[in-house]
Amino acid sequence: MLKKGDMVVMHTCIEAENPNYFGKIWTCLSDEFTTGEGIYEQKLVFLEGYSSSFLTKYLQKVDVQGLKEEKERYRKALEQIHKLSSYYEDDASMHGIAQDALGCLTR
Repeated sequence: MLKKGDMVVMHTCIEAENPNYFGKIWTCLSDEFTTGEGIYEQKLVFLEGYSSSFLTKYLQKVDVQGLKEEKERYRKALEQIHKLSSYYEDDASMHGIAQDALGCLTR
């Protein structure tokens, strides 16, 4: 069950194929709720920046803690590469390698 504040991505629906929504991480503005009865029952949630409610069966919860940890690893790697780049300023080839690595991580 999705809760207010959960982070999700759309999948296996036409909206997920929209270039503006593909891979986008959305924030739930509401807890999951149910409308209709029997065969008409639907589980829905409101998403920040989306115009209406959205079926939860087309949403996948995202592990944002894992994303934060990965971002921190990249930040530390960038700091190390920056230090190496400064250390090898007099050695043009090593400085270039460090700069290339830094460029790859920041793209």
